[in-house]
Amino acid sequence: MMRKPTMSGLSLIELLVVLVIIGLLSSLAYPSYLQHLARRDRLEAINLLHDAQLFMERYHAINGRYSLDSNGLTPPNLPARLQTTASQTSNSYSLSVQAGLSSYTLTATPKITQGHWCDQLSLKLSHTGAKTALAPDGSALDAAAVAACWR
Repeated sequence: MMRKPTMSGLSLIELLVVLVIIGLLSSLAYPSYLQHLARRDRLEAINLLHDAQLFMERYHAINGRYSLDSNGLTPPNLPARLQTTASQTSNSYSLSVQAGLSSYTLTATPKITQGHWCDQLSLKLSHTGAKTALAPDGSALDAAAVAACWR
């Protein structure tokens, strides 16, 4: 008695169905992944602002002022690791400082303003710990928007 050879494997239709399912799942997951990366970058910028705040407080404890000169015109240079976020995506932030004798303001500005509305905002932190957010046009946002982006 002779056996018929059996075929094993996938048919072309089965393979196409699997590829369509993978494509649909990928198209649903990719935007969420991009939002996750942008939120990670924003949180990194917030962490750098807090690190820069600690740097400024140490500088004030040593020098008795937040500025380099006694006139309060020149802010100190932030350490290199605090000047920009090391983002692996396109949405990185640059940090800047404005300082006087008894006050300072740290600002994290996005290099690319696209994506979620929170990722387009400049985040500011003052010497009092006040947190603000500025829209790309420079207008200040309400407290609810600031709380949503500073978490």
